[in-house]
Amino acid sequence: MLISVLSVLILIALLWSLGWYAKRWVSTDADYLLAGRQVSLLPGIAGICGIAFAGSVTSIIPGLTIQYGFFGWVWGISLPAVIGYWIYGLLACPYIRRSGAYTLPEWLEMRFDARTRLVVSIATLLGVTGLVAMNVIAMALIMTGFLEAPLWLMVTLILAGHVMFLLLGGLWALTLTDVVQVILGFILLPALVGYCAWTFGGWEMIQAQFVSPAPLTQGTAGTFPWLRLSYPSIITVSLVVGMFIQWGGNYYWLRAAAARTEFVARWQYLIGGVVVVIVVHGALGLLGLYAGSVYRQDFLDGANPMSAYGRLMRDLPAGVALFGLVAALAATISTTSNAHLGITSTLVRDLYQRFLHPEATREQVLRISRVLTVVTGGGIWLLSFYPGGPYFLLAISCAMLGPAALIFLLGHRWSRISAAGAFWGTLIGMSVMLVYEGLQLTGVTAWSTHTVLIGTLVTLPLIVLISLATPQPENQRDERAGVDQEPSVLTTEHEQFLGLLRHGYGQMVELTDFLGMDTAHGNRLVEELIAAGLVQRQAQSGPDFFTLSLTPQGTQRWEQTEEPGAATPHRSSVPTLELHILRQLESDPQTLRALGRAIEANASTLGVVVSRLERRGQVHSHGIWERRLTLSDIGRATLRAAVRPSTPHPTRD
Repeated sequence: MLISVLSVLILIALLWSLGWYAKRWVSTDADYLLAGRQVSLLPGIAGICGIAFAGSVTSIIPGLTIQYGFFGWVWGISLPAVIGYWIYGLLACPYIRRSGAYTLPEWLEMRFDARTRLVVSIATLLGVTGLVAMNVIAMALIMTGFLEAPLWLMVTLILAGHVMFLLLGGLWALTLTDVVQVILGFILLPALVGYCAWTFGGWEMIQAQFVSPAPLTQGTAGTFPWLRLSYPSIITVSLVVGMFIQWGGNYYWLRAAAARTEFVARWQYLIGGVVVVIVVHGALGLLGLYAGSVYRQDFLDGANPMSAYGRLMRDLPAGVALFGLVAALAATISTTSNAHLGITSTLVRDLYQRFLHPEATREQVLRISRVLTVVTGGGIWLLSFYPGGPYFLLAISCAMLGPAALIFLLGHRWSRISAAGAFWGTLIGMSVMLVYEGLQLTGVTAWSTHTVLIGTLVTLPLIVLISLATPQPENQRDERAGVDQEPSVLTTEHEQFLGLLRHGYGQMVELTDFLGMDTAHGNRLVEELIAAGLVQRQAQSGPDFFTLSLTPQGTQRWEQTEEPGAATPHRSSVPTLELHILRQLESDPQTLRALGRAIEANASTLGVVVSRLERRGQVHSHGIWERRLTLSDIGRATLRAAVRPSTPHPTRD
């Protein structure tokens, strides 16, 4: 007992120390919520593994194995999740990274309007809060079985553990913690499987003692159902695990938005999903086989299959069981922290900054982010004791995330979706699912059809039909019609955008990060410039929707209004800043953080410029955690050319 308690406290202390270490990397809201968009591939893969290795899967996967055989967890959670990760990585991640939006609701205002952003913000807030509370209570129950401690104390301990390091370092702290969690899971869980094989025997023992004579395909509930409308089945699980939670969960969006490049955003999902299923989920499935064999009669007599992991750990030697406890606890803290940061980002970006304090400085946003992390932690603590239990929380979470997922899935590829279709589809679909779930839980109705199917069948047609019956988005009509309604006076922000585009910064994420601007506001500026015939999009859907360039009229307008010799922030200072960065790197390599201090540049602005210099081959970037920069031969040639007065600025790509 004492060893177990001390080990848990040591793990939490380790996580706190990582949060304190990561605190030095956090100076703005972009650092806190997105790790400054500097997450490289290996930490990105660890982050995706951390999400997929949730504390709840330590209960679900062994339980599915006992109910439906070894392949039960493959059909019941892992295969739909991997397919969902691949689709998300290939289709959504490049789009998210290029858009510049911090959150899914923020993108919804860019794509549609503020009311859609508001209703989806509330929906995702409730949905993700339910998912966090579900994971917390699931792990608290496991720890209660291990330590024989009060449930409220275990809930408090878990929340305190992840809130503290999240409070210190935000996504930077979480990125470090994900690596620790993945190492623990990848070592301890296979080690537990090896111990069970050494103690209980191999496949012959499982085949002889498992709860069914066909341990690969059958369990106490038979074979895994495919076409059933109730939960679980291939249809319903694919919607919940493979689409709703991913496409509607804000913490999945954060992971893509925080990636250093589009390449990292895409491949962290493609690699992470496969690796975690093979190593972690596979080990948990094997542990389910052993639990179903060693405690065969208990499960045949009606014991809850979802208690298999805890039951197996409880009867193993204390030192061995401790490995299982530490691995499950690390998984829970990491997963709940990912989701908790999704809650904080929604409150900050989509409610506080958008509606309460639009003019807040970056320092004010950082402070309120930390305050809201603590406040929402209290709300999660209360929700963990909701009488409906984990199943109710999961059902409500899926109901809240479903409409947002469908709108994002359609809206990023189909340009015809209107603001009315998005808003009313979300509002009506969400309301129908809440009412249906309430009727099911209170016993008024007893339909076998699961809530996610009801929500999909209601929301999807509404989005499509209302969009077809309402006007097309204004900016897309104007662009295709070639409308030339140039504003009588370009504002400073318009001119800043024109200047950045003229210097080759052509992605929405570059424009808004360079200027530290809310992407919804930035997108409105782009729409005005498009309507004026000065700017054009590369495509009307997909990632290239957020790739912009000047039209011939835009180039002419910029050149006409440019004053030779002027040092305006949006024009002359752009190449000047680029050269300043190259000069700083001429003598010695530097980290991005040190470079920012040396030239007194905002972190997000600096990250945009450095990424562009890297694409042009003038700078090389290295480093897993901190981005370390070196000057290339092309960069040195650029500096030599810049000192010659007659030599023009190097050709822009």
